[in-house]
Amino acid sequence: MALIGGADGPMVLFASLILARDLFVPITVVGYLYLGLTYGAYPYLIKLLIPAHFYWPGLGLLTGLIVLYFVGLAVNAWFVTSALHMSDAFFAPLFAPAERAPCRALADFVGSFDRVVSLLADPDGAIARRLRAHGAGELVSFAGLRPGAHAARQLFAVLAPWGSAEFPEGRALIARALPCPEDAPLPLAVVHPGSGSAVKNWPAARFRAVIARALERGCAVRVPCGEADAEAVAAATDGTAAEVVRLPLVALAGLLMRAGLYVGNDSGITHVAGALGTPTVAVFGPSDPALWRPLGPRVCVLRGRDGRFPGVERVLAAAGMARGRKGL
Repeated sequence: MALIGGADGPMVLFASLILARDLFVPITVVGYLYLGLTYGAYPYLIKLLIPAHFYWPGLGLLTGLIVLYFVGLAVNAWFVTSALHMSDAFFAPLFAPAERAPCRALADFVGSFDRVVSLLADPDGAIARRLRAHGAGELVSFAGLRPGAHAARQLFAVLAPWGSAEFPEGRALIARALPCPEDAPLPLAVVHPGSGSAVKNWPAARFRAVIARALERGCAVRVPCGEADAEAVAAATDGTAAEVVRLPLVALAGLLMRAGLYVGNDSGITHVAGALGTPTVAVFGPSDPALWRPLGPRVCVLRGRDGRFPGVERVLAAAGMARGRKGL
């Protein structure tokens, strides 16, 4: 099985997850190494994706899977046998003019798979035609995102010709137990004020208000900080008793599993929290939750009018911390 696509997290979150679970076949992921390094948690994602007893030095996933939102492989990563960079010149013939003759080496590679899933946006079918010219037999491809349905649901629909399972919305997608830092107290709230883009960050003062209310209610508050989060985290925790933590993603996922509340922006960590089934309040502003909201059984997405951020009291109410209400 070859799974080809760009940086969109839902690509792997659903396609790899469902294909691996239902078909029980090795999968080679071909993805762009694009934007992943700008997201603080993702340099550590490999530690979650590959359980220690399944990893060996030649696995080829160390750099290939640190791309944006590769959350879904956390569940079934052991079905992935290799990962390759789409930016490698080896794949350039896929984007060459149609009249150019196929590359023999690429044809040998593409032709070695029984099935190929292309999740690159391909509205005119040019990439699909090049894949077929290079030996792809059973192929499904993605035309591109359209307004309305969630991006993951649209990508998942690509698999319909193969009789894919029911879309897994509304249940925890990462169910296996993960280790948790031993000092994590209860009750616990996790607040993540960062994201991959500052324009998606709810104002720091509002995060401080959430942290203050959680502390007032007797919760311990942990604030994860990755390489891209330092400024946002410093502003949101200034003057508070929240504890800033820098954890490998496997440990952070364990912490989220233990938490009774998570509040965060439109970010990869928020998607992890939702997928784990943690009670999650996702704060959206300019990005469209219809396309990009985190999926999970206990997710509440809040957004203000006209793409603006919601107010503090609305987020506190969704988190169960409105004035006059006891506990989380």
